[in-house]
Amino acid sequence: MQIKYTLPGLKGYKRLERIYYNSLMISEEAKRRKKILEFWEKYGLAATTEAFGVSRRTLFRWKKSFNNADGDIKALNPKSRRPKRVRESKVPIEVIKEIKRLR
Repeated sequence: MQIKYTLPGLKGYKRLERIYYNSLMISEEAKRRKKILEFWEKYGLAATTEAFGVSRRTLFRWKKSFNNADGDIKALNPKSRRPKRVRESKVPIEVIKEIKRLR
């Protein structure tokens, strides 16, 4: 998203634009995950898993991702669940056309 207009004479406008753009990239799920991590730091593992229903493994995965991004909350955004390799039909298109014609 690029804002087309500029505000002459306003110091720090580009920085303000970048902060606004980055704020749009943070999902509600990322905010929820950050809150869960903060709860974990304050109250411990047992209370967190019971209160939020999140496994120990998931908490450590979120924490690692968050720390590797130097505390950037965008690292907690959910990743794509789409398979890396999607199955493709091995049936030639001519065969499919012939089946449709016969039906």
